Amino acid sequence: MDNALGKGGLYYADGMIKTFSDVIANPSAGEPTSAGMLINGSDAPTVVQGYGPELVANGGFYADTSGWTFHGPAADTSTPGFLAGTSGAGFNRIAYAEIETKIGANYLVDALFGEVAPGANDVSAVYVGTSAYTLDLGSTGFGVRERKETTFVATSETTYLSLMSSSSAKPAVLDEVSAKEVLPFSGYATEDRLGGEFVLNHDFAAPTDWGVGAGWEIVNGQLVATDVAPFVAATQLRPIETGARYKVVLDIADIASGTLRAGFSGGTAVFGANFSTAGIKDFELTAGSGNDRIFMNTVNASVSCKINSISIRRIYRDHTIKIAWDGEGATGDRIVWNARQDANDRLTLHFVSGILRLESFVAGMSAGFVGVPGVDDGGSHGAILYWDEVSNRLSLRVDGGSLETATAANVPTNLNEVELGHRGGANQLNGLVLEHAVANGDQTSAW
Repeated sequence: MDNALGKGGLYYADGMIKTFSDVIANPSAGEPTSAGMLINGSDAPTVVQGYGPELVANGGFYADTSGWTFHGPAADTSTPGFLAGTSGAGFNRIAYAEIETKIGANYLVDALFGEVAPGANDVSAVYVGTSAYTLDLGSTGFGVRERKETTFVATSETTYLSLMSSSSAKPAVLDEVSAKEVLPFSGYATEDRLGGEFVLNHDFAAPTDWGVGAGWEIVNGQLVATDVAPFVAATQLRPIETGARYKVVLDIADIASGTLRAGFSGGTAVFGANFSTAGIKDFELTAGSGNDRIFMNTVNASVSCKINSISIRRIYRDHTIKIAWDGEGATGDRIVWNARQDANDRLTLHFVSGILRLESFVAGMSAGFVGVPGVDDGGSHGAILYWDEVSNRLSLRVDGGSLETATAANVPTNLNEVELGHRGGANQLNGLVLEHAVANGDQTSAW
């Protein structure tokens, strides 16, 4: 077992990494940020159990069984990838390993048991104790061709994991074994948030900003159509982002006759449903290629209506990770990593204390990590995590002091870029672990 299975910190599967490309969307200059209201459609917060580093030095037995001590009478029948043996007469002991533990801390032991031959049903167990071959702290229970686990509270600085056979002179096979400290729960949430108002003069307060066709006019704080012919529109040029999501709220005061609709035109037009009744019409649009204007047009002949307002707001995706940890006895939730799209094409990381460690995984193996120090005096430190849509690379830029403001046209020159990996090709990135380490005990005051 390794971090790629999700027990080395907060783990993102390959599909989760892909959502970064949804967030970093190069919004047009002047568009609002995502610091708006939370809207419906957001994913529910997900709780993730946190774990410390792997404590078993050789739990996969990929090359040998080094680090494990066989019981004297037991026969060692191990092969690469397995620890296997047959207990001696009068014993059900096979082998043990020692791990370092903290008194009073909680730990998880996870083991995958095999068999010497298909169908042999050689049941095995891992005992957890304060000495070899004892189970005063717990046991995974006996199993074969299955993964079993147990938790325990350490009572000493050394704890023993012992492989046991079902009875005297019986075989036991251990495929994988892992032991990690159980940390307080962590969690992440992916939310939809609205940007600011995208429409100029959205409530028709003045006869400006809109181009109106024959029969349309702005009067008395309303956009009014009087006996308008089919497909005649009121339009407004705006820098619409292809592929971006927008929330549209159309307030129709009255429709005396006919049907109308609203949407984006220029290029591949997109629009909502046809409306023939008054009321608040709420819908979502995904901008098409070449869209460059907002429109409201008539669908059939002799349309007469009054529109109070049209509000359009960009929908952004926010990713927030909350990690709880034990800071010298003080446990609590802290937001240590908040990824939010700003008015540029960057995700920004904010934190003020300890070390933020980002580690990438390729084919289940660590492909390296970067540790970003915070400022422990209550100051701030910033980093920028970004996704390159062309190369499909996930990279990190960190500064050496206070948080810098990056724009699409200007990335601060004092940032150091560290490539964490990419999707596709020979170096497939399929996991990202984010860990936060407290630098000097309880950092509650720094938050």
